[in-house]
Amino acid sequence: MASKVGGKETFRIKTLVGRHRCGRVFGNKSATVNWIAQVLIDRFVNVASMTANQIIDDIKKSFSVGITAWKATKAKQIALDSLPQPSFPPRFGSFYMCLDGCKQGFLGSCRPFIGVDGCHLKTTYGGQLLVAVGRDPNDQYFPLAFAVVENECKETWRWFLSQLLDDIGGTECQRWVFISDQQKGLMTVFDELMDGVEHRLCLRHLYNNFKKRFGGGVLIRDLMMGAAKATYEKEWEKKMGELKAINTDAYNWLIAIPTKNWCKHAFNTYCRCDVLINNLSESFNSTILLARDKPIITMMEWIRTYIMKRFATLREKAITYPGVVMPRPRKRLDKEIEKSGNWIPTWAGAEKFEVTHGFTMDKFVVDLSNNSCSCYSWDLIGIPCRHAIAAISYKVQNPEDYVHVYYKKPAYVTCYAPEIVPINGQQMWPTSENTPLLLPPIYKTPPGRPKKLRRREADEPVSHTKLSKKNSIMKCSSCKEFGHNVRSCRRKKVHN
Repeated sequence: MASKVGGKETFRIKTLVGRHRCGRVFGNKSATVNWIAQVLIDRFVNVASMTANQIIDDIKKSFSVGITAWKATKAKQIALDSLPQPSFPPRFGSFYMCLDGCKQGFLGSCRPFIGVDGCHLKTTYGGQLLVAVGRDPNDQYFPLAFAVVENECKETWRWFLSQLLDDIGGTECQRWVFISDQQKGLMTVFDELMDGVEHRLCLRHLYNNFKKRFGGGVLIRDLMMGAAKATYEKEWEKKMGELKAINTDAYNWLIAIPTKNWCKHAFNTYCRCDVLINNLSESFNSTILLARDKPIITMMEWIRTYIMKRFATLREKAITYPGVVMPRPRKRLDKEIEKSGNWIPTWAGAEKFEVTHGFTMDKFVVDLSNNSCSCYSWDLIGIPCRHAIAAISYKVQNPEDYVHVYYKKPAYVTCYAPEIVPINGQQMWPTSENTPLLLPPIYKTPPGRPKKLRRREADEPVSHTKLSKKNSIMKCSSCKEFGHNVRSCRRKKVHN
């Protein structure tokens, strides 16, 4: 063995073996993939037609060097990328759609709250559908924007969110709140590009990651959920303290996540939304399930037609609705009215009250002039909490008057007032003369059996209305014993 001396061209022999008696070794660390690729290029061989085994044999025969199949495959790819390629028609990359009616309705009266999600396309060429969904004044999903991309990664999410913000005005026009399921690459995009944007994590997916690390169980789940749903800091500290006493590692894992991403008490109030779960995006993905196995143009036409019909239907309902507050916010207000009976208001002057619970003696401060309560719930949602309703009842006023305009009928009418313009069929579409032939994406066979539905968690119920029979003990209707059913019963039928 030898090495250079002082960085010059002089070599010094450090190890000398006079006579070799060892066996022949074909391995050589200097035979890197870049060196092999350069050899293939310099020799003007037909790289595209060579297999990995042929490259291995050629290198061994020419240089007495053995290489692995991985190196041969990688070197072939590097060589092909560096060689001049024939000009092929362009391939499909991505497609973005934001209907003007959706944009105008969202900007007109929806809260600045957007849920983003991705779902698989069931076509031959695969791909991903990225979706952005808002919340209308009735707390239902409001389709906003869609994009078809090859895969879900940081670059595609950055492109999709950039297109979306360009349409709705960007952070210069409004402060936006996003909620997501921690998709691939999305967390990095929010950290890098979205200055001034609040990003919330879906609590259900956060709990699934939590459960994989520290296990489930009702107690530890309720403590984590309770900490996330606590609307004031002292309640959050209490729940986290109880969790720390049970599992220190779980506490440390949660405390490392910024509270502004998953805890209600740390959320900003400007969007008037306390949502912790990204269920509306997933609901919309389930709605368009029938369209996700269709070609791209057919799928987008299906989505456009569905949105057009939905806008028309809800526009008529908005006009004929007799109430002031929309049904779902009204239902939430009614629940708070029912629970306000145990709270006793004490007038402190002007519009301020001290509200005390009749049994626990808990106290909160309500300021009707600022639509605020120290429990932070009214500030966060825009719907009066039970403490505020007790103070409003003391003044013999209507709680509906204190509900934020985001939840009222005029906002709902404005939301669905824009029309989704109908269009003619493909037989009447104009032909573009300068558009080149567009090839489909390269087909990639996914491993395993194709799936139509998402994979559910082990403890997630299949139906919310029917109890699963999984892990239940069967009772035989013939012999009345447990552990089998009548089809496998080996006893005689018991006659009454």
